[in-house]
Amino acid sequence: MTTNKTDLSADTSAQLSLVPLDDYVLEHTCVVCLDIMVRPHVLQPCGHTFCELCLRQLQQVAVKSMLNSKCILVPCPICRRSIEKCELICEKDDTIRSKYPSQYKERLQDLVVQQQKHENSELPRARYPAPARAPVASTQRPAPVVRAQTRNQRRPPFHGNSVAKHICSVVIVVSVYGLGGTYLICVATSLGLLKFCYRLVGKNGHGLTPPRGEGTLRVRWVRGISLMLFLAAVRSAWTLSWWKTLLLFPSVLSISIAGYALDGNGFTMFQRALDVAMLPHW
Repeated sequence: MTTNKTDLSADTSAQLSLVPLDDYVLEHTCVVCLDIMVRPHVLQPCGHTFCELCLRQLQQVAVKSMLNSKCILVPCPICRRSIEKCELICEKDDTIRSKYPSQYKERLQDLVVQQQKHENSELPRARYPAPARAPVASTQRPAPVVRAQTRNQRRPPFHGNSVAKHICSVVIVVSVYGLGGTYLICVATSLGLLKFCYRLVGKNGHGLTPPRGEGTLRVRWVRGISLMLFLAAVRSAWTLSWWKTLLLFPSVLSISIAGYALDGNGFTMFQRALDVAMLPHW
Protein backbone atom coordinates (compact mmCIF):
# COMPACT_ATOMS: atom_id res chain seq x y z
CA MET A 1 0.00 0.00 0.00
CA THR A 2 2.88 2.36 0.83
CA THR A 3 4.56 1.58 -2.47
CA ASN A 4 1.34 2.29 -4.40
CA LYS A 5 0.86 5.66 -2.68
CA THR A 6 4.48 6.56 -3.40
CA ASP A 7 4.09 5.62 -7.04
CA LEU A 8 0.81 7.59 -7.30
CA SER A 9 2.38 10.73 -5.85
CA ALA A 10 5.34 10.30 -8.16
CA ASP A 11 3.07 9.96 -11.17
CA THR A 12 1.09 13.05 -10.14
CA SER A 13 4.20 15.16 -9.68
CA ALA A 14 5.50 13.93 -13.02
CA GLN A 15 2.24 14.90 -14.71
CA LEU A 16 2.25 18.36 -13.12
CA SER A 17 5.82 18.91 -14.26
CA LEU A 18 4.85 18.23 -17.88
CA VAL A 19 2.50 21.26 -18.02
CA PRO A 20 3.50 24.86 -17.23
CA LEU A 21 2.05 26.08 -13.97
CA ASP A 22 0.30 29.12 -15.45
CA ASP A 23 -1.52 27.16 -18.11
CA TYR A 24 -2.58 24.53 -15.60
CA VAL A 25 -4.01 27.09 -13.16
CA LEU A 26 -5.85 29.09 -15.78
CA GLU A 27 -7.30 26.30 -17.87
CA HIS A 28 -7.71 23.19 -15.73
CA THR A 29 -7.99 24.32 -12.11
CA CYS A 30 -11.18 25.33 -10.36
CA VAL A 31 -10.73 28.60 -8.46
CA VAL A 32 -13.08 27.41 -5.67
CA CYS A 33 -11.49 24.09 -4.68
CA LEU A 34 -8.05 24.79 -6.25
CA ASP A 35 -8.01 21.34 -7.82
CA ILE A 36 -8.41 20.05 -11.36
CA MET A 37 -11.87 20.39 -12.79
CA VAL A 38 -14.07 17.34 -13.05
CA ARG A 39 -16.88 17.85 -15.55
CA PRO A 40 -16.26 21.60 -15.96
CA HIS A 41 -19.35 23.78 -16.52
CA VAL A 42 -19.55 27.31 -17.90
CA LEU A 43 -22.02 29.65 -16.17
CA GLN A 44 -24.54 31.80 -17.95
CA PRO A 45 -24.59 34.75 -18.34
CA CYS A 46 -21.20 35.60 -16.77
CA GLY A 47 -19.16 32.91 -18.60
CA HIS A 48 -16.95 31.75 -15.69
CA THR A 49 -16.03 28.07 -15.44
CA PHE A 50 -16.12 25.80 -12.37
CA CYS A 51 -16.13 22.08 -11.70
CA GLU A 52 -19.41 20.28 -11.18
CA LEU A 53 -18.52 19.24 -7.64
CA CYS A 54 -18.15 22.86 -6.49
CA LEU A 55 -21.30 23.96 -8.30
CA ARG A 56 -23.38 21.31 -6.55
CA GLN A 57 -21.96 22.35 -3.19
CA LEU A 58 -22.84 25.98 -3.93
CA GLN A 59 -26.38 24.93 -4.80
CA GLN A 60 -26.77 23.03 -1.50
CA VAL A 61 -25.54 26.01 0.52
CA ALA A 62 -27.94 28.35 -1.30
CA VAL A 63 -30.90 26.03 -0.72
CA LYS A 64 -30.16 25.79 3.02
CA SER A 65 -29.78 29.56 3.40
CA MET A 66 -32.92 30.44 1.36
CA LEU A 67 -35.53 28.06 2.71
CA ASN A 68 -37.96 30.91 3.49
CA SER A 69 -37.29 32.83 0.29
CA LYS A 70 -39.60 32.93 -2.74
CA CYS A 71 -36.75 32.30 -5.19
CA ILE A 72 -33.44 30.47 -5.00
CA LEU A 73 -30.59 32.33 -6.72
CA VAL A 74 -27.00 31.09 -6.61
CA PRO A 75 -24.38 33.83 -7.20
CA CYS A 76 -21.20 33.26 -9.15
CA PRO A 77 -18.19 32.94 -6.76
CA ILE A 78 -16.19 35.42 -8.86
CA CYS A 79 -18.54 38.17 -10.11
CA ARG A 80 -21.53 37.50 -7.76
CA ARG A 81 -24.01 37.57 -10.63
CA SER A 82 -26.98 35.25 -10.39
CA ILE A 83 -26.49 31.96 -12.21
CA GLU A 84 -29.21 31.29 -14.76
CA LYS A 85 -27.92 27.95 -16.06
CA CYS A 86 -24.80 25.78 -16.35
CA GLU A 87 -23.51 24.12 -19.52
CA LEU A 88 -21.02 21.24 -19.62
CA ILE A 89 -17.83 21.85 -21.64
CA CYS A 90 -17.31 18.42 -23.20
CA GLU A 91 -14.06 19.22 -25.02
CA LYS A 92 -12.41 20.61 -21.90
CA ASP A 93 -13.62 17.66 -19.84
CA ASP A 94 -12.10 15.20 -22.33
CA THR A 95 -8.82 17.13 -22.29
CA ILE A 96 -8.56 17.07 -18.49
CA ARG A 97 -9.48 13.39 -18.38
CA SER A 98 -6.78 12.48 -20.90
CA LYS A 99 -4.02 14.63 -19.35
CA TYR A 100 -4.66 13.80 -15.67
CA PRO A 101 -6.37 10.40 -15.53
CA SER A 102 -5.53 9.55 -11.91
CA GLN A 103 -6.54 12.90 -10.43
CA TYR A 104 -9.64 13.02 -12.59
CA LYS A 105 -10.65 9.57 -11.35
CA GLU A 106 -10.30 10.61 -7.70
CA ARG A 107 -12.31 13.79 -8.25
CA LEU A 108 -14.97 11.85 -10.09
CA GLN A 109 -15.30 9.46 -7.15
CA ASP A 110 -15.78 12.43 -4.82
CA LEU A 111 -18.54 13.70 -7.11
CA VAL A 112 -20.29 10.33 -7.07
CA VAL A 113 -20.08 10.16 -3.27
CA GLN A 114 -21.61 13.61 -2.94
CA GLN A 115 -24.45 12.73 -5.30
CA GLN A 116 -25.18 9.63 -3.23
CA LYS A 117 -25.27 11.64 0.00
CA HIS A 118 -27.52 14.32 -1.46
CA GLU A 119 -30.04 12.70 -3.77
CA ASN A 120 -31.75 16.00 -4.62
CA SER A 121 -28.55 17.88 -5.40
CA GLU A 122 -28.82 19.95 -8.57
CA LEU A 123 -26.74 22.33 -10.57
CA PRO A 124 -27.41 26.04 -9.99
CA ARG A 125 -30.08 27.63 -12.17
CA ALA A 126 -32.57 30.48 -11.90
CA ARG A 127 -35.86 29.05 -10.69
CA TYR A 128 -38.92 30.03 -8.70
CA PRO A 129 -39.97 27.04 -6.58
CA ALA A 130 -43.64 26.03 -6.53
CA PRO A 131 -45.42 23.39 -4.43
CA ALA A 132 -44.22 19.92 -5.35
CA ARG A 133 -47.68 18.55 -6.16
CA ALA A 134 -48.97 21.52 -8.14
CA PRO A 135 -47.41 20.58 -11.52
CA VAL A 136 -48.53 16.96 -11.12
CA ALA A 137 -52.11 18.02 -10.45
CA SER A 138 -52.10 20.46 -13.36
CA THR A 139 -50.83 17.83 -15.78
CA GLN A 140 -53.15 15.07 -14.61
CA ARG A 141 -56.33 17.16 -14.35
CA PRO A 142 -57.11 17.51 -18.10
CA ALA A 143 -57.20 13.71 -18.55
CA PRO A 144 -60.78 13.17 -17.20
CA VAL A 145 -61.95 16.13 -19.26
CA VAL A 146 -60.69 14.48 -22.44
CA ARG A 147 -62.46 11.25 -21.53
CA ALA A 148 -65.67 13.17 -20.83
CA GLN A 149 -65.43 14.89 -24.20
CA THR A 150 -64.97 11.57 -25.99
CA ARG A 151 -68.01 10.17 -24.19
CA ASN A 152 -70.06 13.19 -25.23
CA GLN A 153 -68.98 12.78 -28.85
CA ARG A 154 -70.30 9.21 -28.93
CA ARG A 155 -73.82 10.30 -28.01
CA PRO A 156 -76.41 10.49 -30.81
CA PRO A 157 -76.98 13.96 -32.30
CA PHE A 158 -80.70 14.06 -31.37
CA HIS A 159 -80.56 13.62 -27.63
CA GLY A 160 -82.46 15.48 -24.92
CA ASN A 161 -82.50 19.21 -25.54
CA SER A 162 -81.43 18.94 -29.19
CA VAL A 163 -84.88 17.62 -30.19
CA ALA A 164 -86.57 20.54 -28.43
CA LYS A 165 -84.22 22.97 -30.19
CA HIS A 166 -85.12 21.57 -33.61
CA ILE A 167 -88.83 21.74 -32.80
CA CYS A 168 -88.46 25.35 -31.66
CA SER A 169 -86.59 26.20 -34.86
CA VAL A 170 -89.41 24.77 -36.97
CA VAL A 171 -92.02 26.65 -34.93
CA ILE A 172 -90.06 29.90 -35.31
CA VAL A 173 -89.80 29.50 -39.08
CA VAL A 174 -93.52 28.75 -39.40
CA SER A 175 -94.37 31.69 -37.15
CA VAL A 176 -92.22 34.07 -39.16
CA TYR A 177 -93.84 32.98 -42.43
CA GLY A 178 -97.30 33.26 -40.85
CA LEU A 179 -96.61 36.70 -39.45
CA GLY A 180 -95.14 37.79 -42.77
CA GLY A 181 -98.29 36.77 -44.62
CA THR A 182 -100.43 38.45 -41.98
CA TYR A 183 -98.47 41.66 -42.34
CA LEU A 184 -98.92 41.68 -46.12
CA ILE A 185 -102.67 41.18 -45.70
CA CYS A 186 -102.74 43.94 -43.08
CA VAL A 187 -100.96 46.46 -45.31
CA ALA A 188 -102.98 45.54 -48.42
CA THR A 189 -106.48 45.46 -46.91
CA SER A 190 -106.54 47.90 -43.98
CA LEU A 191 -107.40 50.82 -46.29
CA GLY A 192 -111.07 49.74 -46.29
CA LEU A 193 -111.48 50.79 -42.67
CA LEU A 194 -109.70 54.06 -43.41
CA LYS A 195 -111.99 54.74 -46.38
CA PHE A 196 -115.07 54.09 -44.28
CA CYS A 197 -113.82 56.50 -41.60
CA TYR A 198 -113.24 59.15 -44.23
CA ARG A 199 -116.74 58.49 -45.46
CA LEU A 200 -118.22 59.23 -42.04
CA VAL A 201 -116.25 62.42 -41.36
CA GLY A 202 -116.57 64.01 -44.80
CA LYS A 203 -117.35 67.70 -45.08
CA ASN A 204 -120.71 67.21 -46.80
CA GLY A 205 -121.79 64.08 -45.01
CA HIS A 206 -121.86 60.51 -46.23
CA GLY A 207 -122.75 61.38 -49.81
CA LEU A 208 -119.23 62.39 -50.74
CA THR A 209 -117.01 60.08 -52.71
CA PRO A 210 -114.33 58.72 -50.39
CA PRO A 211 -111.00 60.41 -51.11
CA ARG A 212 -107.91 58.49 -52.06
CA GLY A 213 -106.12 57.84 -48.81
CA GLU A 214 -102.90 56.18 -49.97
CA GLY A 215 -100.79 59.32 -49.58
CA THR A 216 -102.47 60.81 -46.54
CA LEU A 217 -100.99 61.06 -43.07
CA ARG A 218 -103.53 58.68 -41.55
CA VAL A 219 -102.65 55.94 -44.02
CA ARG A 220 -99.01 56.30 -43.06
CA TRP A 221 -99.89 56.08 -39.38
CA VAL A 222 -101.87 52.87 -39.94
CA ARG A 223 -99.02 51.35 -41.92
CA GLY A 224 -96.47 52.41 -39.31
CA ILE A 225 -98.46 50.91 -36.44
CA SER A 226 -98.99 47.65 -38.30
CA LEU A 227 -95.27 47.51 -39.17
CA MET A 228 -94.21 48.05 -35.53
CA LEU A 229 -96.63 45.37 -34.33
CA PHE A 230 -95.34 42.94 -36.92
CA LEU A 231 -91.66 43.55 -36.09
CA ALA A 232 -92.37 43.22 -32.37
CA ALA A 233 -94.15 39.92 -32.96
CA VAL A 234 -91.26 38.59 -35.08
CA ARG A 235 -88.70 39.68 -32.48
CA SER A 236 -90.60 38.07 -29.62
CA ALA A 237 -90.95 34.84 -31.60
CA TRP A 238 -87.22 34.83 -32.49
CA THR A 239 -86.20 35.31 -28.85
CA LEU A 240 -88.64 32.56 -27.76
CA SER A 241 -90.80 35.06 -25.79
CA TRP A 242 -93.96 33.15 -26.54
CA TRP A 243 -96.26 35.09 -24.21
CA LYS A 244 -95.35 38.35 -25.98
CA THR A 245 -95.99 36.69 -29.32
CA LEU A 246 -99.44 35.56 -28.18
CA LEU A 247 -100.23 39.12 -27.10
CA LEU A 248 -99.01 40.79 -30.29
CA PHE A 249 -100.21 38.29 -32.86
CA PRO A 250 -104.00 38.86 -32.20
CA SER A 251 -103.54 42.62 -32.61
CA VAL A 252 -101.88 42.18 -36.00
CA LEU A 253 -104.49 39.63 -37.02
CA SER A 254 -107.39 41.87 -35.90
CA ILE A 255 -106.12 44.79 -37.99
CA SER A 256 -105.85 42.48 -40.99
CA ILE A 257 -109.35 41.07 -40.53
CA ALA A 258 -110.85 44.54 -40.05
CA GLY A 259 -109.18 45.89 -43.15
CA TYR A 260 -110.16 42.85 -45.21
CA ALA A 261 -113.79 43.02 -44.06
CA LEU A 262 -114.20 46.75 -44.68
CA ASP A 263 -112.39 46.88 -48.02
CA GLY A 264 -114.12 46.18 -51.33
CA ASN A 265 -117.50 44.53 -50.79
CA GLY A 266 -117.29 45.18 -47.07
CA PHE A 267 -117.04 48.90 -47.69
CA THR A 268 -120.08 48.75 -49.99
CA MET A 269 -122.07 46.89 -47.33
CA PHE A 270 -121.27 49.47 -44.65
CA GLN A 271 -122.01 52.27 -47.10
CA ARG A 272 -125.48 50.87 -47.84
CA ALA A 273 -126.18 50.37 -44.15
CA LEU A 274 -125.27 53.98 -43.53
CA ASP A 275 -127.49 55.16 -46.38
CA VAL A 276 -130.46 53.21 -45.00
CA ALA A 277 -129.87 54.65 -41.54
CA MET A 278 -129.83 58.21 -42.90
CA LEU A 279 -133.15 57.86 -44.84
CA PRO A 280 -136.14 59.76 -43.36
CA HIS A 281 -138.38 57.51 -41.33
CA TRP A 282 -141.92 57.02 -42.56
